[in-house]
Amino acid sequence: MNHHIRVWGVHMGEHVGSRPLDGDYVAIGWTALGDLRQYPDREALKAALLQYYPDKKAGSRPVDAGILYRFTYEMKAGDIVVYPSKHDRMVNIGRFTGAFDHVADDPDDYPNRRQVSWLGHFPRNDFSQSALNEIGAYITIFLIQGSAGEFLAKIGLAEPIETVAAIEPIGEIPDDDTATVAGLCCTNRVRDSSRESSVVA
Repeated sequence: MNHHIRVWGVHMGEHVGSRPLDGDYVAIGWTALGDLRQYPDREALKAALLQYYPDKKAGSRPVDAGILYRFTYEMKAGDIVVYPSKHDRMVNIGRFTGAFDHVADDPDDYPNRRQVSWLGHFPRNDFSQSALNEIGAYITIFLIQGSAGEFLAKIGLAEPIETVAAIEPIGEIPDDDTATVAGLCCTNRVRDSSRESSVVA
């Protein structure tokens, strides 16, 4: 495994369809906070969460602030991102380019974006069950650790790992969509899209 490459997992709602892939980005919501770059640290983010989302449980603010801080400041150019798409059930792997954008009029209410160069799109049964379990984490943004080598190998950044085809689980572990876009009433605006399992050269 290439230990110096960080591998992040990001969840987005099914309603985004293929737009993040077509537009080369991953994104989170929290529209009331505006551009996240105006908050320099976790304490500022916690204060803003209290101001703009006063009805959220107090115990969730440190977790939410950590998610927002990681997305804004800890993800770096060259880091790898794994995005398991809900609308077509593909596992998409890309590399952060380093650019952060705030798109106030984002149609999905996910205005805070990180630009990504997508490197490959793979069916879920290409991965072991343990890898699928790890990217099914109940959180919007997370570091992938135990299965990082498996995802890196798929895009040629680590030695290939022999895996056993995953058995389709009875149900997915749902991520907390309120941590991705607070107050959004998700509607299914799914655009049919078929993506072949391939790696971009």
